[in-house]
Amino acid sequence: MLKSFRGVLLLALGLWTAGCGSSGGGGTTALDSSASAGSGGLGVRLRLASAAAPNPPTSLELSLSVLTSGGTTVAGVTDQTVVIGQTSAVSLTVPSDVPLTVNATALSGGVSYAGSAATEVNAGASQSVDITLTQQSTPSPSPSPAGTPVAGYVWDGGLDGGSSSQIFNYTQGSYLEGYEFTANQAITVTQLGYYDSNLGMLANGAETFVPVPVGLYDITTNSLLGSVMVQPGDTAAGVFRYHALSAPITLNTTDTYAVVAATITNFYVACLDPSVPLTPSDVNSAINYLAFAGFGPGGLTQTTSLVQPNYFPPNSLNYDLGANFIFQ
Repeated sequence: MLKSFRGVLLLALGLWTAGCGSSGGGGTTALDSSASAGSGGLGVRLRLASAAAPNPPTSLELSLSVLTSGGTTVAGVTDQTVVIGQTSAVSLTVPSDVPLTVNATALSGGVSYAGSAATEVNAGASQSVDITLTQQSTPSPSPSPAGTPVAGYVWDGGLDGGSSSQIFNYTQGSYLEGYEFTANQAITVTQLGYYDSNLGMLANGAETFVPVPVGLYDITTNSLLGSVMVQPGDTAAGVFRYHALSAPITLNTTDTYAVVAATITNFYVACLDPSVPLTPSDVNSAINYLAFAGFGPGGLTQTTSLVQPNYFPPNSLNYDLGANFIFQ
């Protein structure tokens, strides 16, 4: 016969690297609930796996379900808001002295997480269980809401995967680096930017960032629409530094465009692994990423000044990364 108790379920959420101890974002929190005679307490410690580390959520909408070994749900909580680094308490009734499975699912900003762990609660005692939440989905960047500036693509600076032999900071001269694209909706470009390796996580990232020219070309009309000189002190967003255009540039849905930079002595990102650094979901859905954009045969002609790109290799989502832009 199963014994039941009404105890306090403590939810403690910190940003941990699973198996490696605390790594910021809230750290550890006291987990065990107190228990009096004839009752028990169950503490649940939730960890975010390391994949969530680049941009961890500050809070989660958490749901828990407690199941017996036969798969019967005996307790649960739905859409409990938990804040990273804080402890939340909810009251649940669960069987004691039987094997239980605690399943956790969470949602934050369109990203879902899930994890589970087995435990057994003794009447009159306190137990705790660790659950590692792993990311289950990644939201696709959505078209820019009116008035909200966003980047043409997003990249976390080296934590998407791959190894140092597959994705790395690189330069062997000043080349034209960028990408060709079309707009799926009318967008207004307000800033142009360039990659600063000091902001990323790749090996040999330390460099002296020097001013770099970045331009936006209309490939259909063979015209330079606008350009800036990105400075070392310009505002950083992610792993890019951006400089405002003298006037916003509106792009239509019929022409083909390219944003490119002459790299001077700055690093750009070279990639040999087709799975990183960019995936289609990294590209904002307001644009269609067509190809890497370079200059000269094989993109190997060096230049220290802006020139219209004429090398667009097919299937080159993961070729080189350098130039980017902000639009709204």
